[in-house]
Amino acid sequence: MTPHGSEEPLIVAQSSKVTLENPEYLEKHLFCMTAITTDVLEIVDIDEERESVKVKLKLPDKFLNEVSNEFGSHAVLINAGPFLEKMEQVSYEHGLHLIKGLVDYEDFNINYSSRIHSFNEGNPSLFLKKEKYFEYQNEFRLVVLNGEAEEDGHFELEIDGLNELLTVVSIDTFLNSEMEFNLKLQKDNKED
Repeated sequence: MTPHGSEEPLIVAQSSKVTLENPEYLEKHLFCMTAITTDVLEIVDIDEERESVKVKLKLPDKFLNEVSNEFGSHAVLINAGPFLEKMEQVSYEHGLHLIKGLVDYEDFNINYSSRIHSFNEGNPSLFLKKEKYFEYQNEFRLVVLNGEAEEDGHFELEIDGLNELLTVVSIDTFLNSEMEFNLKLQKDNKED
């Protein structure tokens, strides 16, 4: 166990895994995606004149092995920036409280007091934590903290113009091809 506000162990001992559950948390609506972050991209070419960079997707072996067994037959590639802007706008228009972010993976065999404290306080950051075993998923989550579900339990939110931001590919194409992307470089305006 670790004291609150510290990750240094207070007590080191053999213990069983503790599972904390709040029935209210099970009623929240999560949208989970794999994030394509810089650590899975390899630079192929930099074009300074066009201020762009060509990158190749290099997914880790564990991701390649697990995803083909765990997920469906297709992948949806989403233009993340405009998608998140649309989600923020639609959430605001519907009075929805939304949290979003990359998942933080922790060893749930270690009972960090910060996680227990967050649970006890009802801190929504808990929705962005997951067992370290799943780290290969590199997950990004959107969590709707309020809003009414349909009778069958699902949550529906219409987002205009979404088709323009999506590309559907077969999972085989996504996992087995050497997909390349052109990214626009953004100049850093910081002064040293």
